[in-house]
Amino acid sequence: MASPSQQSPRPSCMATGHVLRFLVVSACERSAATLVNYCAAFEIVTDVFASAEAAIETLQRSTTHYELLVIDTDGMGGIGGYALCSWFRDNVHALPGWQPPHALPHATATPRSEIVVLSAAPDPEACAAFGADRCLSKPLSPQCFARAVRGWLAGRQQSH
Repeated sequence: MASPSQQSPRPSCMATGHVLRFLVVSACERSAATLVNYCAAFEIVTDVFASAEAAIETLQRSTTHYELLVIDTDGMGGIGGYALCSWFRDNVHALPGWQPPHALPHATATPRSEIVVLSAAPDPEACAAFGADRCLSKPLSPQCFARAVRGWLAGRQQSH
């Protein structure tokens, strides 16, 4: 099985009290490192892949669940970022050992994995057409990332 190219430590998320794991797919080492650092501020575990193919290969063999997929569509060769969004939406329930994500504290239902597309020129219509939940613009500042994560966590707690 392919292993992630980078991993952050395994702490609990401050906002929810349980470990959150994000899968980051970025062909740009600098973007990937920035996202790992931003996630570390929220004590979010990140697994980073440099290509959609590497992420798919691991997802097909792993029982790891990711609450959020962050896909940097810029500079991605081979399978593109939008195609990865679509592949994940079509195949997530068929992955080996897949089980629904852990419900957040006080949740009444189990939330699904969400997909965020990160791009220098985001296309909200393409994001929606390929199954992405959100589209963020690069460069992504720490403040923008913090707002996005807080909003995502709040939305998950309120909707469940």
